[in-house]
Amino acid sequence: MPVVDKVAGTWRQKFGQSGIGSGNVESVPQRTYAKGKGISLFTGESIPAEWITAQAQQGNMGSALYAVALKMPQGLKFRPARQEDLDAIEAADAQLQQLRGTGKHET
Repeated sequence: MPVVDKVAGTWRQKFGQSGIGSGNVESVPQRTYAKGKGISLFTGESIPAEWITAQAQQGNMGSALYAVALKMPQGLKFRPARQEDLDAIEAADAQLQQLRGTGKHET
């Protein structure tokens, strides 16, 4: 569930089980997209699909890992991303860039 600090202009994620009880998330978080448009966490206003597309095409959008899904016998469990997860993604991205640069694709 996103936790928004509108004054600082930042957000973080909170993890927990859904349902009633101590430490549980009582409701599903609001979606941040609908019909190709974004929805601002800070204002709740719509972000036009054209603006999102233009930003992506200009290379102004990135990605951020904020949760890792673990497949458990009881089902999926989520935990916050750790530094080793972020390091592994960075290493994989560097290797992908190297492969793209040489034109080689290993399987």
